[in-house]
Amino acid sequence: MQRFIFSLENVYPVDLTQLYGFGFSQGGALLSSLSLREPMLFRGVAVLASFIPGVILKENEGRFYEALPDFYISHGSEDNVIPIERSLAAKEFLESKGAAVEYHVDKVGHKISTSGIRGLRTWIEKLTTSD
Repeated sequence: MQRFIFSLENVYPVDLTQLYGFGFSQGGALLSSLSLREPMLFRGVAVLASFIPGVILKENEGRFYEALPDFYISHGSEDNVIPIERSLAAKEFLESKGAAVEYHVDKVGHKISTSGIRGLRTWIEKLTTSD
């Protein structure tokens, strides 16, 4: 994934200093893992109905981060695929490392609610207008 991201500017007119990542379910697990391994790669990361894999949490437990991207986490309290406790663990871990985390929960299953999407939009607008 990292190699793919770095190759984007060879094909598209993108500014790699302005990347935002969005991942749902397993895509969110992959994205959160990459954002912790390469924290300067993204300006913002949205982890939707997802988690940070336990091996990544353990691997980065004692790591000091000079900076992390902002995070938006949205999860369903009724999710029977990825229990809400996994998203709460991600939130707590990120906050313990100094990341700004916006956390949103709604009474839905393994999906993002309408209000979760609205919250995501507000989060994006806040990040992109803060420059």
